[in-house]
Amino acid sequence: MILKLIFWAAAWSERALAQPELTNIKLLEPLNKDVTEIEIQPGVGTLLHYFNSSLTFFGQVVLGFTVLWVLICGFGVMVSGGDPGKRSEWTGKMMWAIGGLAIILFSGVILRTLNAQFFL
Repeated sequence: MILKLIFWAAAWSERALAQPELTNIKLLEPLNKDVTEIEIQPGVGTLLHYFNSSLTFFGQVVLGFTVLWVLICGFGVMVSGGDPGKRSEWTGKMMWAIGGLAIILFSGVILRTLNAQFFL
């Protein structure tokens, strides 16, 4: 009886633990129409692949925020009237938004220079 119980427990645990080996991760929300799955790679390769695949999406979001901020600053310049202090304040904010976009766009060049592994 005990041998039967041990054999049954061993057979059940092997069945319960046996899972098919995954090679791809299906994304719940695709990054774009081309990327619907991410291939599993050793180490941090999967994370880097996902990061590299999502760069276009994040670039569009950053560009959208910059355009929105430039529009808000342009409205601030228009309603500042003749006050040069407010006008220069809104102009400065607009320049910082455009400068931030330039930094984000050129960060890829800096990362590629430092470590080519970021762009597989």
